[in-house]
Amino acid sequence: MAVALDSNVALTNADAAVPLATQLREGTKKSHTMAENTGFVSCFLKGVVDKLSYRKLVASLYFVYAAMEEEIDRLRHAATSALLTRHDTIVVASVSCIYGLGNPIEYKNHMLLLEVGMIVDQRELLRRFVDMQYHRNDLVVERGSFRVRGDTIEIQPAYDQEAIRLSLFGDEVEAISFFNPLTMESKGAVTEVTLFAATHYATSSETLSNAMHRIRAELAIRL
Repeated sequence: MAVALDSNVALTNADAAVPLATQLREGTKKSHTMAENTGFVSCFLKGVVDKLSYRKLVASLYFVYAAMEEEIDRLRHAATSALLTRHDTIVVASVSCIYGLGNPIEYKNHMLLLEVGMIVDQRELLRRFVDMQYHRNDLVVERGSFRVRGDTIEIQPAYDQEAIRLSLFGDEVEAISFFNPLTMESKGAVTEVTLFAATHYATSSETLSNAMHRIRAELAIRL
């Protein structure tokens, strides 16, 4: 993935990721340091516990891993967006974090810059959100979703714990602000914001069309 010239990517194993990130954070106070520590636990219970206890343990581990995967996915998105938008980024991560991240060119092409004063068509903007793999949820704002309330659009990026509120006046973006999606507390206004896709697998319609054409051609040969 192309990154800014003064950005750095450090790859390490899972055990060394957090200590290395801590050292870098202390030595580079002005830099944006992010740590991702992924780990896998294998549990072999040969006759140690009964079947009921085993099922309970597996169920509890499932929920723990699900929560870990959710946070790890957010960190992946945060690291990717930081590399594409900041010039003071240091990423410390285990090698497994780069597995299956999708096409970086496609991911960058799905960037969306929103500025106060720009003219947008609300319907086209909502279609763009859907194209970026965000889903609409008018009940609650959560990672990777957006909702519409009149001339106000609220969307929470996949890489952030705060949500973005777009206030429209007709077809003009009147204000952009951040807020806590749980407490609805305002976190301040900005003049512009860059929004990235909700998934690393966001793909353009042209790429999908070409892939389908190649699949049909291969099927015609094999069948």
